[in-house]
Amino acid sequence: MFSWTGRADLVDMRRIRRFAALGLASAAVLLLLVVWDGRLLGPLAYPKSGSVEKTSGFDPGKGHLVSSGIVFLAPLDDPCPRDLVSGSPLEIIGAEAVKGRFGNARFFDGLKSCFADSRFLWSNISNSFSISMWVAVSNNLHNQDIVFAYGGRQQVGVALQEGMMTFHVPLRQKEPAIAAYDFRKYGEFVHLTCSADFESGFARVFENGALAAEVRIDGTPDMPPLPVSIGKRTPFMIRAPFAGAIDDV
Repeated sequence: MFSWTGRADLVDMRRIRRFAALGLASAAVLLLLVVWDGRLLGPLAYPKSGSVEKTSGFDPGKGHLVSSGIVFLAPLDDPCPRDLVSGSPLEIIGAEAVKGRFGNARFFDGLKSCFADSRFLWSNISNSFSISMWVAVSNNLHNQDIVFAYGGRQQVGVALQEGMMTFHVPLRQKEPAIAAYDFRKYGEFVHLTCSADFESGFARVFENGALAAEVRIDGTPDMPPLPVSIGKRTPFMIRAPFAGAIDDV
């Protein structure tokens, strides 16, 4: 999700080195959320002004994860996954542990009874951010809320919509910006990185390190007070369940 395709591999390698230094290189990760500074093309510590707000009981705390800009990180190799940043448990309903690209993955069967919930709210993010994950999408559903939240005009995250892989960025007093591309790699693990860089004014999606989609974003983010979930757009609504597997970052 950086506008410069040629530097995507550099970004990934920087992150790999940073995560390896944190002892995370072998962890199977459900989802990674990073608050970052686009000028340096990588995760950073929170600025003094605070790019993550302490709302709804969320406390980013201190330590090596937070200093790297990571605000949400949930390993899947554990039988009872939890967010390593806050320590909060992850509620996984109906998703089976299966062999993934790296260690274990979680398989979601595309039914409304299969989803995952966290306690991390999108509204804790108030600045530029990135979402990164390995994901294998089944082709039996054209609409899937992968990691997506819907609050009316406040739409954020990654979803498959009519066969298009979409990244939604909510904007204050505006319709959400949507970067989208025709998704074709069904049934295989692909690495998706979605980034909203409000400094450069672009939201971008990379698939396996190559720029797949971009869109201009003009304004300020307007995140919904909804939890980060898989296959579930609100705490009470499952309209487009996820069919596939999510694995390591």
